[in-house]
Amino acid sequence: YNIINGSPTAAIAIYGGTPFIQGNIIENCAGGIGMFVASPTIVNNLIQNNLADALWTWNECDANIIQNIIVNNTGAGISAGVPSVARGPWLINNSISGNGGAGIGLGGFISSCQILNNIVVGSPAVCLSPAYGGNPPIVQSNDLFSTNGNVHASGSVSNFVGVDGNISADPLF
Repeated sequence: YNIINGSPTAAIAIYGGTPFIQGNIIENCAGGIGMFVASPTIVNNLIQNNLADALWTWNECDANIIQNIIVNNTGAGISAGVPSVARGPWLINNSISGNGGAGIGLGGFISSCQILNNIVVGSPAVCLSPAYGGNPPIVQSNDLFSTNGNVHASGSVSNFVGVDGNISADPLF
């Protein structure tokens, strides 16, 4: 594993390919992991105290983001802009809390994205903005909790709490 501390840019920038990023501590950087036209698998990382989003994707990025701890970043925990030609991110078994923006923010053509079995604490916990009135992503078996305000913030996506195994309970971090 690596410890990346204090980088003046994103700690890891991915431009293409299918890298496997595992077991890193990323902290006190300008940003965590940025992805562009790539399909990485990002597993078991601690991403904390960065000055922007912890993880963000743009343009045909089909990331698998699995079992990470994402805390206390000044931006969103995970942010993704999904074009019509991409599957978008699959977010599985992550713990996301204390970030300055939404815990999870997805926009664009997000109907193929998946948000499964995550614990997300944020204000809001999720912000989902499907393009052109499209369908929301698959959202199942998550704990989506807001410390102050709405659990969800979006225009056309309704509350997922109480549907498909999603709950809203303080995880007491």
